[in-house]
Amino acid sequence: IHIDIYGKCGILCSKENHHQCNINLDEYYFYLAFENTRCNSYITEKFWNIISNNNYRIVPIVMGANENDYKLIAPKQSYIHINNYKTPEDLAKYLNYLINNSEKYLQYLQWREYTIIESKFPTTWMNLLCPLCQMAYETQISIDDRLNFSSWYNPKIDCHHNDVKMFNKCKQTNLRVWMNWMHNMECP
Repeated sequence: IHIDIYGKCGILCSKENHHQCNINLDEYYFYLAFENTRCNSYITEKFWNIISNNNYRIVPIVMGANENDYKLIAPKQSYIHINNYKTPEDLAKYLNYLINNSEKYLQYLQWREYTIIESKFPTTWMNLLCPLCQMAYETQISIDDRLNFSSWYNPKIDCHHNDVKMFNKCKQTNLRVWMNWMHNMECP
């Protein structure tokens, strides 16, 4: 199966201007939404950018979180998970099958007729970082209240094993404001 590679690693756009590369996704059937870390519950913009934009009629092929994580949050039959195939060749055979059988391929896009995905996150880094910087500036945190990020985030485990500990820390700091805004969660 033919694969076009865009971005820093691709040859279809210059490496210096890969962010300004114009990609016409209408030319493609599939989009490789591979995460750079394979952890439980780790699903980033590579997947959401494709399925949250109703202009795209393209099926993401995902790798990263396990399939149960995708099943919990993504519309049914909105993606193809690589773990369902023993080899890359098996996946390629299935993709070619879908390309040659439009009725089967369109089943992966059918969810778009009755589902809308709305992003709850800020659209720019500025919107994301400004509240965090403001809280850091306004909050006096003692050494004991500081969150040890490296102990919380350990990609060798499941990436989110200490969320409860971090959430409990928000009782002592203004982290609760951040948690409420980002995750719509309340502190205990």
